Amino acid sequence: MYQPEDYSGLYFPLAGDGGLKSCITPTLGGDSKRDQNHFLMEPVSIENLHNNKNTRNFWCRIKNRGYWSACGSSAEAEFLRFTGEQEKSVLEAGFMWQKLTRTSAVHGLKAEITFCYGIRSDGSDDDGTYQYNRGTA
Repeated sequence: MYQPEDYSGLYFPLAGDGGLKSCITPTLGGDSKRDQNHFLMEPVSIENLHNNKNTRNFWCRIKNRGYWSACGSSAEAEFLRFTGEQEKSVLEAGFMWQKLTRTSAVHGLKAEITFCYGIRSDGSDDDGTYQYNRGTA
């Protein structure tokens, strides 16, 4: 799906065999919990899923140029959404995983972020978050 942040209300579930449950938006908003009484992140409802700024994020500091949010959760990315210079983003998803690829023409950077849950050797869930970044800036 191209430009997934343009679709209102879009989110995906994530869950692991060890009990960890999450919901995640294309800009990496959402929550993470063990159950209804034990949250790792602030609990969110469908109403504030996309409005809450307390999200997962991955920032790149570009010397003498500023900062770039690899998941599109910055004021700059939000501003560019309403211009002809919106960052290119692609969302791929499957059963209990999602991959966001975002490219910044302004900063010459591309990031791929994959979310899934694996299992640690002790049987607990591993927040399988992987970042791969490449750029010319």
